[in-house]
Amino acid sequence: MGWWRWVRRRWQVLFDKDSAEVELDDEIRFHLEMEIRQHIESGVDATEARRRALVAFGGVERFKEGVRDVRGARILDDFVRDSRVALRSLPKQPAFLLAVLMTLGIGIGGNVAMFGVMERSLFRALPYPDADDLVLGRVTWEGEVGFTVSGPDFFDYQDEAASLENLAALTPFTVMATVTGGGEPERVSAPLASVGFFETFEVNPAVGRFFAPDEGQPGGAAVVVLSHGYWQRRYAGDPGIVGAAISVEGLPTTVVGVAPAGFRFLMDADMWRPIQRGAGWASARQFHNFVLVGRLADGTSVEAAQAEIDAISTRLEDVYPDTNRDKGLNVTPLRQALAER
Repeated sequence: MGWWRWVRRRWQVLFDKDSAEVELDDEIRFHLEMEIRQHIESGVDATEARRRALVAFGGVERFKEGVRDVRGARILDDFVRDSRVALRSLPKQPAFLLAVLMTLGIGIGGNVAMFGVMERSLFRALPYPDADDLVLGRVTWEGEVGFTVSGPDFFDYQDEAASLENLAALTPFTVMATVTGGGEPERVSAPLASVGFFETFEVNPAVGRFFAPDEGQPGGAAVVVLSHGYWQRRYAGDPGIVGAAISVEGLPTTVVGVAPAGFRFLMDADMWRPIQRGAGWASARQFHNFVLVGRLADGTSVEAAQAEIDAISTRLEDVYPDTNRDKGLNVTPLRQALAER
C-alpha cells in the first residue's frame, strides 16, 4: 500500500497548503534564528546579523521555492494547474483532442525508449569509484519515501549503522554566502556537508585536505573546501590558497582543500562548509534539512543495511516519539534513487 500513502501525502501537499505553509514558515524561522545567532556569536551586532542571515538565504521567498522544489510540491502544483487549463479547453476542440491523444501515444513510446538509453548511458556510469556500493538515504513517513532527513537523525544513523562504511549528509538546496578576500566580493553557492562527505565517494582532494573530525563539532574551526572550478576561476588554481584565510559571511574562514576536478553531487557548488553536530541546521530533530549518501560496508547487501537501519529507526521512534513517530529511513542504491527523482 506504499503507493496509496504516496498519493495521500501528495493530495495533502496540494489541498492542505495552509498547514504545509505554516510548517515551512516555522522551519524558515528556525533557520534564520540559527544563522542570526551564529553571526552574533562571531561578534556582529543584531541588526547586521539579521541582514546577513537574510542575504545568506538569497531571499526568504526564493529559499521557500527551493524547498518546495526539493519536496515536489511545486512540480505537483504546476502540473495540476496546467492540467485544469488543458482539460477545460479540450472539449471545445475535438480535433485537437484527437491529435493530443495520438501525440501522447507516440510520446510515451518514445520516452520509454529514451529512458532505456538514459539508463544504459547515465545510470550505469555514475562518476564515482565503486559506485555500485553507494546508497541514498531518504526519510520515510508511514513507509512512504520522502527526501530530506533531520540532522540529529543523521548523526544517530551514522553512529549506529555498522552496515555502512560511511554515511554523509548534504543540504540539497541552494545555500548562498558572500565571500571576500582574493578579489571582489562575490555571492557563491556554499552548501553544508558533513565530515566524511568526500570520503564517502572515495575521491581525493586536488590539493590540501577535506574536513577533519573536530571541524564537524560545535565550536569547530570555520573552514571550507573549494570546488575545483571555483578554485580555478577565483584563485587561478593557486595551490597557495590552501591554508589562507578568506571571509565567508563576514567570518574569517580557512581554505583547507580543493575538491577534484568534475566532482559534484546533486548540484553544482562553489564551496562546501562543514555541518557541525548539534549546531545550527543540525540541532533540531523536527526539521529535515539534509539528504544522506552512504557507502555499503564490504560484503553488505542493501537489504541487510535496510534491516539494520529499520532497527535503528524503531529505537529512535521509542526514544523520540514526538518527532519520530512513523518515521524511518529508506536506503536505496544511488543509481536507482537518481532514476526515481
